[in-house]
Amino acid sequence: MTITIITANWNSDDKLSITWDSLRNQTNGDFLWIIKDNYSTDGSYELAASLSELDSRISVVRSRDSGIYDALNTLVQFCFTDFYLVLGAEDTLSPLSIHEFHRDLQRYPECDLFFYGVSVGKKINLPMRHFGFLYGLRGCGSSHSVGSLIRRSLHDSHGMYKVELSLLADQLFIKTCLYNGAKAMRSIFNAGAYALGGKSELSPKEFRKQFYYVQCKTERFLIIQKVLFIIRSIFRPHR
Repeated sequence: MTITIITANWNSDDKLSITWDSLRNQTNGDFLWIIKDNYSTDGSYELAASLSELDSRISVVRSRDSGIYDALNTLVQFCFTDFYLVLGAEDTLSPLSIHEFHRDLQRYPECDLFFYGVSVGKKINLPMRHFGFLYGLRGCGSSHSVGSLIRRSLHDSHGMYKVELSLLADQLFIKTCLYNGAKAMRSIFNAGAYALGGKSELSPKEFRKQFYYVQCKTERFLIIQKVLFIIRSIFRPHR
């Protein structure tokens, strides 16, 4: 069962080569990699195109998009395998990741979501189960990028990523799936490293706003979310 890796690219410079280095060093090469380019002007599209000429597993789609989730929605439409994994430019996978993914897919064919550990800076965030009310997606699963293997057909029943949520459409989608019966497997295997410096880290106020929205949409006790939002706004205004 082939796995599709999807990556949205826009002026990522040479960071795609970092991701590719981790993919070509996989012990199991049974994967496809689709790169969606938003008319980059820094040479990263040419880099992606050259990679696709070197390896038949890589394909490149070039079209305009309105942001990361619009790009991911396009990529999902081009995904024809049962499962996909999101990798950002500069994100990397551990050498055994594809091997572990395939092994788990064979062991747990009933599962729709597979969550793995992810290195973020000097920390390794392991999947959690019962703390979605507190930590959002991290509290009931794992990082969307690098750490979440997603069944493609979930989009048929739960829709695409909401492009209006520029930072957290992934959290809304995956939590909605989980809380509506999607079956998940959680593993302590460290799938790889998430590259720091994303948009959510540069927009803490907007992140808190969208996080609160997602939590209210997915959690049962809204009063808890209101209290937590106030606490975060007061004690962590820059995070």
